Amino acid sequence: MVLLIRASFGALALFAASILAWSAPAMAARVAPMIIDLEPIGRGTVGRIEMASDSGNDVPYEVLMMRGEISDDGQLSLTPADEDFLVFPTQVLLKSNSRQVFRIQYVGEAELSESQIYYMSIKQIPVAFEDVERSQVQVVVNFNVLVNVVPRGAEPVPTVLAINAATRDVPASASAIPQAPAAADEPATEAQDAAATAALETAAALETAQDAVDSLTQDEATPPSTPAPQPAPAPTQTLSGLEVRVGNEGNRYYLAGLSIWKIKGKTVDGESFNGEFAADKIARAIGAGVVGPGRERVFFLPMAVELDPATVSIEIEVPDEDE
Repeated sequence: MVLLIRASFGALALFAASILAWSAPAMAARVAPMIIDLEPIGRGTVGRIEMASDSGNDVPYEVLMMRGEISDDGQLSLTPADEDFLVFPTQVLLKSNSRQVFRIQYVGEAELSESQIYYMSIKQIPVAFEDVERSQVQVVVNFNVLVNVVPRGAEPVPTVLAINAATRDVPASASAIPQAPAAADEPATEAQDAAATAALETAAALETAQDAVDSLTQDEATPPSTPAPQPAPAPTQTLSGLEVRVGNEGNRYYLAGLSIWKIKGKTVDGESFNGEFAADKIARAIGAGVVGPGRERVFFLPMAVELDPATVSIEIEVPDEDE
């Protein structure tokens, strides 16, 4: 029996860390950066993506360029967009313990009125096992690198459209946003910078993660009476918090999960709540949170205290792209 497990990693998951137990064998490969900005014309049309392998095996990969559409609830749909890019190489056999650099160049529409969202999909090509008589497990990995084509001068305009109380079942490892954050005027420390960087890397590496098992395929020779093994469900917990609908009235995408969220309001007990939360807190709850121009997204923020949504106001401050 041959069991094929497909794991997808990229730049939309909400609490996707729970899939790591299934995908651990696949993480011998790493891709960086997971988010890249290109320009529609000039030298900025070219980017470089590096893939590194710590695996003891040679693994074949292919590269496809896709246009991304992200729904309000964070579901990612991809359509082919190879005509908008030049990619080299498009296929590669990644040797064990080696590195490969992919070069991509945008060659699509030069006059853009707003930024465009694409994904560079690096897909592992399944290989046939020599010993077909033995039961085999093959983990097939896909990486989705977020590629934004951004015209010069484009700016995001984040807006908060609705705030409601909500509860969600989330992985047991997830944590709520604390009641007492650091003061808003507290200078950034090296530790805070490191935490924000780690949040960015985690969010980008897991954000478009779909189910760790999106297909289980048995070899045709497997007797029908033999059931395919199924992964144990990940443990969950129920957390209370805020469901926040945000929008973007600008012409440039922004990353809600890597922005500063300023939350003010009152608890259900009437106590004042005033907090400023940066990427090391928000990204762990919502991932990178891509919000394209003219689009809306709904995010769930688990809170350590219960807030009265009628009293809550939220301001999203997007970091300067040059910082």
